[in-house]
Amino acid sequence: MKKGLIALIVVLAVLIFVSPGIIGRVAEETVDESFQRAAQENAEIVVTSESFDRGWFSSEGRHRIEIRDEATQELLREIIGGDD
Repeated sequence: MKKGLIALIVVLAVLIFVSPGIIGRVAEETVDESFQRAAQENAEIVVTSESFDRGWFSSEGRHRIEIRDEATQELLREIIGGDD
């Protein structure tokens, strides 16, 4: 009886310890798939993932957005007020 209870507690502890990493990996794959779908729909805007850090209760990603359309680039420069 006690061995079964201890085994159950160990299994639950391992599950609690491993699940954030699994969920973070699923989130990262979902974001990458979304970027790939967006790239297929619009070749003028390309989003690439620079980094993705999985944490215990949250994940943080850094992404680069490249705008290839010259007219859209100029419009954004005017809105932002940048010289580049």
